[in-house]
Amino acid sequence: MKQKRRPSKLKSVKQPKHWGLRLDQFRLEYDLSIRDLTGVLENRIGKTTVHRICSGGLDPRMERLVRPIIAESLRVFLRSKGKTEIEIERDICAIFSDPNKEKPMEFTKRALLSRDAQDFFNLRFDPFTGDPRDVSEVFTTKKLDLSLSYVMDAVKFQGFMALIGEVGEGKTIAKRRAVEECKKSKGKLRIFFPEFMNMEKVHSGSIASFVLRQCGESAPRDLVARAERLKQLLVRLSADQVSIALAFDECHRLDPRLLTALKNFWELGDGGFDRYLGLVLFGQPRFLEILADPQYREISERLNIVRLASLNGSAVDYLAHRFGLAGGKFEKVFQSGAVSRMLKLAKTPLALGNVANAALLEAFQMGSKVVLPNFIPQGPDESIVRSVRPQK
Repeated sequence: MKQKRRPSKLKSVKQPKHWGLRLDQFRLEYDLSIRDLTGVLENRIGKTTVHRICSGGLDPRMERLVRPIIAESLRVFLRSKGKTEIEIERDICAIFSDPNKEKPMEFTKRALLSRDAQDFFNLRFDPFTGDPRDVSEVFTTKKLDLSLSYVMDAVKFQGFMALIGEVGEGKTIAKRRAVEECKKSKGKLRIFFPEFMNMEKVHSGSIASFVLRQCGESAPRDLVARAERLKQLLVRLSADQVSIALAFDECHRLDPRLLTALKNFWELGDGGFDRYLGLVLFGQPRFLEILADPQYREISERLNIVRLASLNGSAVDYLAHRFGLAGGKFEKVFQSGAVSRMLKLAKTPLALGNVANAALLEAFQMGSKVVLPNFIPQGPDESIVRSVRPQK
């Protein structure tokens, strides 16, 4: 029988200062024992350590290691409870006093493969610098294809969705794939990316003018007349069975007034069930923190939030794909031990590419045709705490 959730204690004015004590309140809220919570964390953290965390007695040196593990596992747990992404982020932020630290974004030093190093490894070009030159060079998986399908559904059926991903996780590639899909439709699907010098100052009138100009229409100076002409244009396009979507990059940087106005664009229609515009937002996870503000409730309750699928078990396939495009044999150049270390240092495509190039440069300087494990910097989870177990 499904247990009834107790009233949240996390919203109390007098919250414990230590995040571990707030985690303990979360545990009690969901009627979890220490053993149960350890299971929720997939036993990646020992029961004794979990008990120390919940009592606020964790060694501060361990916090940077366990916080991302806990946040990641709690998100999975909350999704299993049927909570929305916005609700999940609210609960995560209620536990961690600094939400930016519970899952730090990955930043790796940019590494470019020199021409001499490329020649040394018989590569036609730098395999991990630059974007794919066409669709045939794009690396994808079933999960990444599913993420793209949500974007295309928003274009075809006038949806309202946000694709959320970390820096370097592949949002730009997803956008380009969406544009290519629209080109295949021979004008029946159109996606517009308003680009202004300062997105923070863009307002609804600017967007209306942009759409009109993209469709070859002039934009009246009077705002009321401009809105009326935009609606007339959309009515004609809808009658011709042309689907249009507005897409915004870096949505976490949009001005709050424009963010609120986007709902009005999405609701443009004939007064019945048909809408004229789809809306697609691309942004980083901190956009979810913005939506958690009550002033955006009307948006967050209508917005379909999709997490961009990560590489997970496909990271090696991604590296081999990119290396192969440049003419190399990944498995012959990178030893398995070196690959294991690389995967501990980086998770996103951008970060993995930087780590791989840095390793190739190190091998080149050592005169080695093979990337050995000692060419890869030591990963953080190789040297710190034994009570934190790697995920199987």
